[in-house]
Amino acid sequence: LTLEQPIHAGTGTVTTRAKLTSVSESAGMILTFFELELFAGDTRLAHGDTHFGYFTAAALAAQKGLPNGDAPPADVLVRDLR
Repeated sequence: LTLEQPIHAGTGTVTTRAKLTSVSESAGMILTFFELELFAGDTRLAHGDTHFGYFTAAALAAQKGLPNGDAPPADVLVRDLR
């Protein structure tokens, strides 16, 4: 996220606009990619991009890249959305 203007308590209502730019689906996984902008009125405060992954239990059980039993690195956010 690139901050263009400071955001503070006096900024008022902040509106987020998100644009889906890509979706990829394979082997029980769905990856979505977005561009986003934050506005206060007509003033753009920030912009950036992000992505989210949706995984079945089977896809998570068969994931590659993490050794069995090890916790993910500290900078990886893992959430169970069930």
